[in-house]
Amino acid sequence: MFLIPDFKFATGVPFSSSFNFEPPSLDASIPTFNEGDSVAVASGTWLGGQNTLVYLQSSGIGNLLNPLTSWVLPARIPICMLVSPRGGPEDTEPHRLDPIQVDFLIKLPGLNSLSLTGKDFGELNGIWAKSIETRDCLAVLLKGEPPSRVSDGLSKPFRTKETSLFENRDWIQMRNGYRDRFTFLEELLPYFDANDIKIATTGFTSRELFALGDSPSNLYCQGAMGCASLIGLGISKTSKKRVLVLDGEGALLMRPSALASIGLCSDPDLWHFVLDNSSYASTGGQQTHSTEFDLCRAALGFGYQVAVETTCYDSSLDKYLNSFQGPKFIRVFVHSSHKPKSRVPLSLSSNTWRLREFIKSLSHF
Repeated sequence: MFLIPDFKFATGVPFSSSFNFEPPSLDASIPTFNEGDSVAVASGTWLGGQNTLVYLQSSGIGNLLNPLTSWVLPARIPICMLVSPRGGPEDTEPHRLDPIQVDFLIKLPGLNSLSLTGKDFGELNGIWAKSIETRDCLAVLLKGEPPSRVSDGLSKPFRTKETSLFENRDWIQMRNGYRDRFTFLEELLPYFDANDIKIATTGFTSRELFALGDSPSNLYCQGAMGCASLIGLGISKTSKKRVLVLDGEGALLMRPSALASIGLCSDPDLWHFVLDNSSYASTGGQQTHSTEFDLCRAALGFGYQVAVETTCYDSSLDKYLNSFQGPKFIRVFVHSSHKPKSRVPLSLSSNTWRLREFIKSLSHF
């Protein structure tokens, strides 16, 4: 059993190795439901100033590649991943290509790797400390036969929570008509202050948030579609400020498992806005088919405390949502903005470092 003291949180999916590691505590284990979600959440906790240990089997490497290669590595967010490798001629058929996945992973630029075959973890601590300094990721390959049972510390159930079944369709103020997305954001942002963290999903939403006024509290997720809410969850776990996620319905449908993680964690300061224009605007306007789904019922079913639908944001809705002490889901029906804004000129690396330093400065208040 080992514990790397630098990690406050742990997250991951089914993990097997002859080495058992001790998660910090059950309360510090963040539930995620695929390997990509785990990486996205860990990137958010790093932005908030805390490191999260990610654990997975090699069979899940494919799931983590998109967030890892389109977000974490270019943004230079150091994440430590414990990988229990499977594969070889004696393993089951689905795992026989796992060694190829492991080989691909450890050759990625900006990622260090280490194979552990003994019980001396001093080398691991040293390499991880260096990875933090250089802002590189670390893949730790744990060698050995899988154990006969999973560690109890990783599988205890979370408490059952009561959720609001309120579904207020009256917030759809059709008399005002649908706004375009940019106009809605322009009306929404004054309800949040300069220290509230604002996270925009990839595509035109990031561009529009930047056009409305760049700020050290803004994060533009120019990659890893579907991960903005999970990044927001990670920040919310480590920050005392409100976290405003500006998501898209296409991004949400790409990674709906994020709803389950957010609902289970039940952080009170997470505001999840889904700007629904029923299309993938930045790739040509293809349909997302979102009109076929009741996303508010889905969010409530996964454990959000409140979920509403609207076409605008006003003081009455703001007052109502502030009365709930749990994650909030706000589906906003919008039109695509008429003229796409210019790309965000910040690099992912500079944007993430700026936000991390900004959040660190808030701890002094």
